[in-house]
Amino acid sequence: MHPWLTSEYNSIAQRASNRSLHHALIVKGAAGIGKSQFTHQIAHFLLCQNKTGNIACGTCQSCQLFVAQSHPDFHLIESEKQIGVDLIRGAIQKLIGTAQLSGNKVLVMHHADSMTEASANALLKTLEEPTDNTYLFLVCDQAERLLPTILSRCEKIQLYPPSAEVCLKWLNENGHQGLNEDFVKIYANAPLLIQQKLSDDKALKYNDFLKSISEIQTQQIVSTELATKWQDDLHTVITWIGDLIASALRRFPDSEELWSCNNLCQTIKRVAGNPGINKTLHLSGLLEQLGLLEFNLVEDKMHVG
Repeated sequence: MHPWLTSEYNSIAQRASNRSLHHALIVKGAAGIGKSQFTHQIAHFLLCQNKTGNIACGTCQSCQLFVAQSHPDFHLIESEKQIGVDLIRGAIQKLIGTAQLSGNKVLVMHHADSMTEASANALLKTLEEPTDNTYLFLVCDQAERLLPTILSRCEKIQLYPPSAEVCLKWLNENGHQGLNEDFVKIYANAPLLIQQKLSDDKALKYNDFLKSISEIQTQQIVSTELATKWQDDLHTVITWIGDLIASALRRFPDSEELWSCNNLCQTIKRVAGNPGINKTLHLSGLLEQLGLLEFNLVEDKMHVG
């Protein structure tokens, strides 16, 4: 269990042992803080036949099947696209009746906030009238996207990222040295997200981003060229640009140009997920405005990761 989630895990496990845990839980929190691992460990604990305190024993038949990803009473829903109604109906069918190993049944749904309205409605009856010894976990980054009828029938478990200090310690222990607090704060102290970005050779690197912003400001590269290059990383780039602008506004709070850049950045962030958005056009316009600023945006940001 990740150290920043241990306290919440122990609380849930203790309630499960006392049989006071709600049957349907929404596990919510920012991306990259360990929600999936947290939920799977809770599921493992619920299915264990020989629990030791708040920990699954790891040796019983149930534990061995769970580790082998073949437990007959553990059901998983995940999809790279929206979660359709057929996936929900199929999972609900598996929850009917008694557990095959005479214990609990557990359903974990990743990216639950991507359910269609039909999917959510199909899930409602199970949430309202669950079968005995059944637990459902809806894991999501944006719980506000869930239907109110789903939200009202579930207990909410809010998970939080660690402090910058704990985040840096964990990253250091996992092979990522030389980072600082400025860098991890850009990713909202989300350790697993940072690890993923640092381990992906194809991912846009922060120092490369800073170098390109500097080149925009010194007219070494044109905004359309850079926007085309970055369009597939729009969410990341907008987050990083927003951080640069926020830092600059602390130094130059009266800059009308900066506030204009900030407003445009926030607008792009709001529409970034809309289908059909012209990412290159939006990003090019923002980069062009950044290139007209009279001060260096990145001078105190280099070499942070």
